[in-house]
Amino acid sequence: MRGPVAIAALYKEIIVTFGIATAASVHSEALRVDHDLTFESGEAETHFLNGTVRKGRFSTVWKLQPDGHWKIFRNMSLAVPGTGYT
Repeated sequence: MRGPVAIAALYKEIIVTFGIATAASVHSEALRVDHDLTFESGEAETHFLNGTVRKGRFSTVWKLQPDGHWKIFRNMSLAVPGTGYT
């Protein structure tokens, strides 16, 4: 998936399917910096108004920008087995 239009479409689909999120958390478990890239991984969890809880793992690559800010370069979300996360 690439670009803001595709990301917005994904979140609209999630809202239609599960309703509004009531809480969310991200827990970073590992972080490694290598020059202008940082590799982060961990777990995320979202609770929805309809009672559904979605859990997953993530891996994110951050890239240092010329202005000194870090921006997401690549991101991958993976289901936690047995949670029904899609």
